Amino acid sequence: MHEMSIIQQVVNSLNSELSAEEKYQVSNIILHLGELSNVQPILLENAFKAYQEASADYVHTRLTVLQIPVVIHCDQCGEDSRVKQYVFKCNNCGKPSTNLISGEELLIHKIEFFDPFKLQ
Repeated sequence: MHEMSIIQQVVNSLNSELSAEEKYQVSNIILHLGELSNVQPILLENAFKAYQEASADYVHTRLTVLQIPVVIHCDQCGEDSRVKQYVFKCNNCGKPSTNLISGEELLIHKIEFFDPFKLQ
């Protein structure tokens, strides 16, 4: 299950950037996951839950996975089109295109922290 290795990479990235104090204040990790990334959001969420059960880190952190649609750019007419049912053609002129704008992402989009004033 490669989702566990993805979660481990996410955690390693956070640990390398955050102080020990900041690490315990993370409330939400928001990931952007492209439809073509070959990763299922539910499996990624389950892998994060398994990580939380096995580690004391990020136990109060939520993981939000936002799926990013496949969007192509048409060199013929200049329009951007969302790919539907894996048919890579322009929605405007009907010409085929493999010029991807989005849909392959797998990245940490945002980290949210608990508001220290609300904790008191």
